[in-house]
Amino acid sequence: MWRAVCYYFLSATFAGLLVAQQYTTGSLDGFVRDSAGAMMVGTKLTLRAEDTGQSTDTTSNREGFYVFSNLKPGTYTLRVEARGFKTETLETVVEPISKRSIDFKMEIGAVSERITVTDTAEYLQTDTAQVGRVITNADMEELPMNGRQMFSPVYLRTGVQDSQTNGFNQGGTDLGERTNINGSRDDDLALTIDGAQSYRTRGNSQLVGAYPIDSFQEVQVLTSNFLPEFGRSAGAQISYVTKSGTNKFHGSLYEFLRNDAFDAANYFDQGSKEKLRFNEFGGSIGGPIFIPKHFNTEKDKLFFFVSEEWTRYIHGSLDRARVPTAAERLGDFNNDPFGLPCPSDPANLDSQGNPNPFNGCVVPANRFSHNGVAAFNALPSPNMPLNSSLQNWSAFRNQRDISRADVLRVDYKINDKEHIYFRGSQDLYEHYDGTAGGISLAPSHLHRPNYSGVLNLTSILTPTLINDVTVARSLDVVDVETIGTRYQRSQYGFNFAYLIPEGKLIPDKIPTITLSQGFQGIDGGPYPASSKGPITSIYDNLTKIFRTHTFKFGTYIERSGENDFDQINISAQGLGNNQNGTFHFKDTGTGNVLENVLLGNFDSYAEIGPKDFTVWRSTGVDYTRRIAGRFGLA
Repeated sequence: MWRAVCYYFLSATFAGLLVAQQYTTGSLDGFVRDSAGAMMVGTKLTLRAEDTGQSTDTTSNREGFYVFSNLKPGTYTLRVEARGFKTETLETVVEPISKRSIDFKMEIGAVSERITVTDTAEYLQTDTAQVGRVITNADMEELPMNGRQMFSPVYLRTGVQDSQTNGFNQGGTDLGERTNINGSRDDDLALTIDGAQSYRTRGNSQLVGAYPIDSFQEVQVLTSNFLPEFGRSAGAQISYVTKSGTNKFHGSLYEFLRNDAFDAANYFDQGSKEKLRFNEFGGSIGGPIFIPKHFNTEKDKLFFFVSEEWTRYIHGSLDRARVPTAAERLGDFNNDPFGLPCPSDPANLDSQGNPNPFNGCVVPANRFSHNGVAAFNALPSPNMPLNSSLQNWSAFRNQRDISRADVLRVDYKINDKEHIYFRGSQDLYEHYDGTAGGISLAPSHLHRPNYSGVLNLTSILTPTLINDVTVARSLDVVDVETIGTRYQRSQYGFNFAYLIPEGKLIPDKIPTITLSQGFQGIDGGPYPASSKGPITSIYDNLTKIFRTHTFKFGTYIERSGENDFDQINISAQGLGNNQNGTFHFKDTGTGNVLENVLLGNFDSYAEIGPKDFTVWRSTGVDYTRRIAGRFGLA
């Protein structure tokens, strides 16, 4: 399972200078004073992570200032002790991409005397104009979320608008589409998972993998006034932090389901129900990796976390359409139910140059176009009485979404000065579209595996110099094929010659045909197609503490690209997107689009030649320098 993840991740690493920026850590700083307000030098401070038991020590400098940088999000206990003063202990929470300032005023007494304070109140960060909100895992698990999507917590933030929140949608990796934050475009957002860029290079509103909510510890949504290290995109910055293992084993099992058996029937569908089967099930486990009496006996060095989730989603819709009647297929338009005029003969003109009607309001069979008849053969026959919308055909069509998402994270404390972690993820997503073109002559199967990997090393070079380096690799793969046999044009009688016969991926595929006057057409679709989008990110933060000032320097390097083998966007040029041809039929000259189909009088035709395999790469370098200072009088 993880071989693919490791392959794509390791293929991105290379020798050289590693420079970048970090999106997932926080910091804690402050001053230590005595009861008279004088700065205390050399005070020992010990910060202990409650989930892993790992501890870090520092001392206050000559200004009484202390700082703990590059802290992963979580709950910490901070102990402050100095000879001749009572020991103070405070419990606090560190959030990603944030700086928490806590000052201490020590009381005279024995070191054995303790003062314990629990700091649980939410706070307003006053030393930065950055606007954001942290959504914790508890929020994700306890708040009702329609569909439990990875993107659902983002909608809790003020200023987020999305067209998908009004219904139950399982969009796979399309979850970020049509999301606007503070008025920005949906493709102006930046989303990272443990610092790895996770928006597609080709479509910024689509994710590189959709992972279980249970695998995330926190989500940070920054909407405006970003710090200097956030410069990749103009819109909001969304940062996910995955869970890590703790010094105790924890796990979960779950299933969430929806079923049309629980739903009421739609009144306007005459009591019928659209099919709905949704099952989301999975589990997670995390804890220490140790060998009793030999390795990690204190359970504070090596940890793991694994999360897996499967989703099965089958949903249908009742499609209705206007299709030619049996009489119209034979060229008979007497008392036409759609109000179409009697067909006129373009080869028989009156003295004014206008075509005369066919005898009996019937197009003779010997005037039929062979491919026009084939088009009618491909369209379904009426199966319901004509309704108020002049529709006479209906059918239930189903779509299937099947996915499996895996997340693995391993954290290792090498020593008191170095910490490393690896996170690998894969999302294997399959989509079967049985509703293509309304009548589903060319259903498609989308196979979309997504991979992501992160390797991070944090090093305390000196008590006042900290370096944090991350290498990340993301890859989205899209393969779409046309499935079944209903797309074969030969079974309907199409035999028109291609203008560009070379390079047809499926020579025996139906064309795309559009009809005016509200009639259902035929859609051969743009597939098969494929693409790959690799993103490699390397970034580094160097933090220097000088007296009461914090200097932070960082450089970010990203190499991204796209390998495309499709032409699905060519329709924007008015050419259609079907290699096998696109016909446009209107009522031009006759006032009757069905007559024009029977006679083969199309308004326009377009055809795409061989598809090109397109490769592009781009490299960007961003250098940031952040200087933050605190000033005060003792």
